[in-house]
Amino acid sequence: HRIFSSRAAQWIAPAFLSFTFIQFFRTFIHQIIEERQKRVKEYLKLSGMSNLTYFVAWTLSQAFEGLLVSMIITATLRLFGVIQQEECEQVLILFWIYSLCAVQYGLVLTTLFRDSKL
Repeated sequence: HRIFSSRAAQWIAPAFLSFTFIQFFRTFIHQIIEERQKRVKEYLKLSGMSNLTYFVAWTLSQAFEGLLVSMIITATLRLFGVIQQEECEQVLILFWIYSLCAVQYGLVLTTLFRDSKL
């Protein structure tokens, strides 16, 4: 049973996906840059934390958040009738892998920014 017509879902789904991932990506980059401005990483390095541990912690926390965002997107697409029940797992994995790639890209991209106002 479809709640919305497939024509409306075909228009809304791409916009919803774009806005959801843009907000996820923007928030992540903003947090990293704000943390750099407060010099949190330097304090952690003085406490004995390595760079690898710092970036692994960010990656794991954002991987969990990306999984939640991917689950919400997949459930919404299923609700709109854009994807079938059998495709939900593949779509969820696809979006989660995309969010993991976006996190790694964001870590690289944060080196270009000095101010946290995006």
